[in-house]
Amino acid sequence: MKKIIIALTIWFCLCSPCFASIDENAIHDNYLCNLSFTTRSFNDIITQINNLAEKSTEISYIQYYWHSDGSKIDWDIEINWRPSVKILTGQQLTKSDQQIKEAAENIVNSIDKTNDYQTIYEIYNWIQDKTEYDYISAEQKRYRYQNLPCDNAGGVFFDGKAVCGGYADAFYLLSNMAGIDCFLVIGGNHCWNIVKLQDKWYYIDVTDENGHCFLRGSDWLEEYGYVIESYMPIEASKTDYMF
Repeated sequence: MKKIIIALTIWFCLCSPCFASIDENAIHDNYLCNLSFTTRSFNDIITQINNLAEKSTEISYIQYYWHSDGSKIDWDIEINWRPSVKILTGQQLTKSDQQIKEAAENIVNSIDKTNDYQTIYEIYNWIQDKTEYDYISAEQKRYRYQNLPCDNAGGVFFDGKAVCGGYADAFYLLSNMAGIDCFLVIGGNHCWNIVKLQDKWYYIDVTDENGHCFLRGSDWLEEYGYVIESYMPIEASKTDYMF
């Protein structure tokens, strides 16, 4: 099946280069927006996605997928940014954003930051110790396409309860505030993180209460069924972090 998908992708790349650019003016300061356009060039769309991510510092992740009705391919681009991104990029903050920022600063100031590994470890443990999974919101899917606390760092900081998006967003905000490069990763209705340590990138899933996904490489991720659907501006280490 994988070979078939690759073959189809190559075929579409070689077909008509007709291409509709992403309209950056269509992106507004809201929680999530969708952009749809038509193309037969896989390379062109990836280039546009890359350019958009580099220009738009508000974006915390870009998720994209395509489907075809036989005559055309529709690319659906899902762009999501959160209060944490506004905080990190110094944009104008609402009262709620400011409260999240102050809470994050207090947490970062309270942890042991002896080195990068210790910083990552402390943030990971702080979130896991202070947060319970919000099963009710997850079952009702009421957080989808809305800026609700359970799906961002505010749920972790103020409610002690969140879905995976909240866990990952809190880790994303705290890590970057502490000087650790970190991104959100999206795939298979799940959200986790990729973090930089000693010039390599590793995956962390703070939602996993058993602690199985801590500084893991892409080989481990694939073995345990994680599927990445979001735009990844960097490449992860294939192997786990060596302690």
